[in-house]
Amino acid sequence: MDAVERAAALRAHAEDTAGCTRCALAQGRTQVVFGSGSPDADLMFVGEAPGFHEDQQGIPFVGQAGKLLDKLLGGIGMTLLIPAIVVSNFAVLIGLFALSTFSYAAWSTMGLTFPADLYPNRTVATVSGMSGAAAGVGTILSTLAIGKITDRYSFEPVLIGASLLPVIATVLVFVLIRPARHDKTVI
Repeated sequence: MDAVERAAALRAHAEDTAGCTRCALAQGRTQVVFGSGSPDADLMFVGEAPGFHEDQQGIPFVGQAGKLLDKLLGGIGMTLLIPAIVVSNFAVLIGLFALSTFSYAAWSTMGLTFPADLYPNRTVATVSGMSGAAAGVGTILSTLAIGKITDRYSFEPVLIGASLLPVIATVLVFVLIRPARHDKTVI
């Protein structure tokens, strides 16, 4: 079966399952969350059950779990700076820095919208402003720290810290901040 036939078969299966009522999910759902992405993907993420936002949109991983997955994958991508300490192949170094930079850009872009996910609409501008101010101060302090560390030791601790800090921050945010509850939940 070629790629076109596989895609057509998946679409047909999605249409067949759209009206399924064989399990308890059918009682509380708005629509079937079948899946999305390329039928030729080498990697697939399977969720346990659709949450509120997935049920509303019919797309997997658009709710809190999807945001956590995106941030964790971005954080994991940033850890690709760590092997750069011991790699001497220039092409590999370029690849590691490129993937890490892409992951950082994706992670920081999601971070910019994070206050809107956590706080009521009336307070988002205030929280975003405070976050921006803190980021500015953090940038100044980290630049000073990077200079002092590289002068005294080497660039290795900076690469390790720059790789691990976003992952630790993401885990802390999701451990310390509880998501808002919605009126309708899907089981």
